[in-house]
Amino acid sequence: MPFSGKAISSLSTEFGKTFVTQRFTQNEILKYNNPLVVSDHYTSLATTTTDPTGYYMLGSKNGNLNTAIAPASMTAIAPTPSGSVYTLNGVPYAPLASAVTLQNAGNGINYGTGGNATNQYLEKYNTYLQDSFETTDAGAWSTNYGKNIYQFGNPFLTNLDLSRIGYIETAVTGDGNNITNIRGIRYDPGTITTLSNGSTYSTGAKVITYPAGNIAPTGDIGMLIKPMQTFVIKLRSNASQTLNFNTLRRFNYTLRGDGTSYSVTAAKNGAPSTVKQLGVIALDANGKELGRTYYVVSGSFTTGHQSNGDTSVQAGNSSGNILGTFEEALNGGYDYNYTSAYWLYINEANEVDFLGKNVKLANYDYGVNNAAVSYKFEIRENAELIQDGANTLSSGIGFYYKAPNGTPQQIAHNSVVPISANEYDLYYGAPSLGTLGTQEGVKPSRTMVIYNPAITDYIVRFDPNWKKADIQVYDMSGKLIISEKNVSTKTDFVIKLDGSVKNAYVVKIVADNGEIVNTKILK
Repeated sequence: MPFSGKAISSLSTEFGKTFVTQRFTQNEILKYNNPLVVSDHYTSLATTTTDPTGYYMLGSKNGNLNTAIAPASMTAIAPTPSGSVYTLNGVPYAPLASAVTLQNAGNGINYGTGGNATNQYLEKYNTYLQDSFETTDAGAWSTNYGKNIYQFGNPFLTNLDLSRIGYIETAVTGDGNNITNIRGIRYDPGTITTLSNGSTYSTGAKVITYPAGNIAPTGDIGMLIKPMQTFVIKLRSNASQTLNFNTLRRFNYTLRGDGTSYSVTAAKNGAPSTVKQLGVIALDANGKELGRTYYVVSGSFTTGHQSNGDTSVQAGNSSGNILGTFEEALNGGYDYNYTSAYWLYINEANEVDFLGKNVKLANYDYGVNNAAVSYKFEIRENAELIQDGANTLSSGIGFYYKAPNGTPQQIAHNSVVPISANEYDLYYGAPSLGTLGTQEGVKPSRTMVIYNPAITDYIVRFDPNWKKADIQVYDMSGKLIISEKNVSTKTDFVIKLDGSVKNAYVVKIVADNGEIVNTKILK
């Protein structure tokens, strides 16, 4: 399952041995790597685990967790008092007996209307299951939402290098992995937030995506998994795949370059590619990262919204992120057909037909908290960083940014610029005079109207900065059919429409801060 949940950790050990790996204050373990039942139950910490790559979470079955019975004789590391923790012991794996099969994750599981069904531990799926990959295609809780997702823990005391698992390395003796239907990897949970009702979600997670038939990934390049770190793999389909952990082991803290034969200690070499990537990182006054987003281009990528995830490398953004881009219109600027449906962490466009056209970069911290004061730019080609200060890629073209009422500036790798507005334009290729003013408009709200197929209705998902909202829904004759005042924005609002009536509707949402969102619904 994706990263989220309370008190979670990956345990790359067999219990009952002498290697001390972690200490915890809870006394039951749930194994999160069985695609059919979602989680298995261990009643004793002396149990020897049989799945070295399994993902483990401390929790309780049927709400019976008791943390007050830790053995009084158990020695703790100061200043933690003895008798207050449990110790898990084990030995690392090296190597594994066989490769892991990837198939049937989520198969046969009914997540329920809006994810409201519960697993065998009485947890609602919508309190921990996140699938940012599917969000930009059919939306949350659609048919493939939460399916074909696999979560693992690193079973070794060496790093794992996942950078080459999506294709066969024909020129060298590679890692032997070729997951042909891989969509993406989520390898860092970011910040985990737990609500009072027990729901958990993450913001700022590290995500990469893989183009179909293309070796170069996009997004948060750096798929080096540390010992006992967890990661998530999302596949595009349920076709059976295998993942050989043994040939991913790596002592180096850098990725193995393309053209370098597999070795645990292989050096990092450069590699050619046609995938070009701009990373934009928001920094506070102390240089601490507060958010990031990516704009990627290639000759094989598609400009604009895609309903078919088989080729898309895009990934959706969570509402809690302060930085991101929106789906672009074919001539640049916002595509207002989708601004109320989702926004993007990784945004792709075709480098030929979208050359010199603008993607809108939105910052929801500026003018609100003003914690982010500068942008740092990061440029990669074929997932490899270009030289510091360089601004031109192998195509002879580079990335550009433009502040409101400013002129386009070419972006150099590792350059830092002050933030002066809540909205910027990003370009691949210098914008022409005819495209500079394309689709200049008001920055969209993070409040979105999303169709939920599980309940056959639309829902309103609110901007985190909103407190209350008024909602009005009109039919095409102008008749007001739904009117709600002072709606709480802490949970989704369901727009209950008559499913037997085929009609179009206009939804108007007004926040307590005066912000207005207008969108259409087609039934």
